[in-house]
Amino acid sequence: MSSDGGSPGGSILPDVLVLHFDYPSAASAVAVLRLQRVADEGGTVRLAGLDVLGLDHAIPPPLDLLAEIARFGEQSRALGLPMRRPSRRPTTLAAHVIGDLADRRGLGAAWRWACLRAFWCDDADLGDETVLMRLVRTVGLDTDAAQARLVDRDARLERRRQAIAQRRRGVGGVPMLELNGTLLAADLPHDRLLDLAAL
Repeated sequence: MSSDGGSPGGSILPDVLVLHFDYPSAASAVAVLRLQRVADEGGTVRLAGLDVLGLDHAIPPPLDLLAEIARFGEQSRALGLPMRRPSRRPTTLAAHVIGDLADRRGLGAAWRWACLRAFWCDDADLGDETVLMRLVRTVGLDTDAAQARLVDRDARLERRRQAIAQRRRGVGGVPMLELNGTLLAADLPHDRLLDLAAL
């Protein structure tokens, strides 16, 4: 089953295992790669990007971000994503807005991988529209459609509203799994993830 599609951030489909994630989180990166594997093995999974901090500008990398690298870096490398220390904690709203488009076009997995590689391996600023448009071309998304999404204020506002709604529901940190409204830890064993995704 595909991990792409569905409705963006705030509207969760029933009976589907959902992973809430944000790119500048090492734990999220590992969870995205693990859940993508579950999807590739036939599980019904939805990966829902969440702009956790709602930043307007990049900030220096917080201590918790750096601590996560020490904790999850080896696991991430084993999954094919070597992590280097980032120079910033970027904004991610625009990356998730384009991610919604990528999901609808069947390119969600490729978009997530491109964003993870760009941030964790190349220290790219995911809040920079030039960087995002380069990634758009890399994954084969329509550049005109992506550019239109980037300048769509309504899409950004809707994404911000969804993030607020998710925090009110208890999705305050990432990564976090959700199944039928129940929030679960994301570090479950692979076999358990397969069971939850086999609905």
